[in-house]
Amino acid sequence: MKKHLIFTLLTCATVAIADAAPRLQQVTSVEKIRQDSLTEYTGKYELSRDTNLYVTIVIENNSLVATQSWDNAHKQLEHLNGDNFIVSGIGWSVQFVRGDDKRVARFIISAKDVWNKVSN
Repeated sequence: MKKHLIFTLLTCATVAIADAAPRLQQVTSVEKIRQDSLTEYTGKYELSRDTNLYVTIVIENNSLVATQSWDNAHKQLEHLNGDNFIVSGIGWSVQFVRGDDKRVARFIISAKDVWNKVSN
């Protein structure tokens, strides 16, 4: 009886592990797709009214992070929908704008400051 119980438990554990494996692979694939889609927002941007100020946007831990040139502060951008993000902890809106070629060309902070993309 004991052997039968142990065999049944081992069989259930093996099935559970085998069943979970495809889900783990699927999560990894979803993360890769997310990172690939975030790549189009990365790059160096300059403020349109002061070309001495830059923000560099990179991907860290599957999120966009902006680094300011004037104080080296890092700000995480949370995705809302489409090309719209928000600066974590501050609440400023970030709207990425695409050019005629459908590529990200600039972003606008809080509907007023325009930052033009100068490099990828």
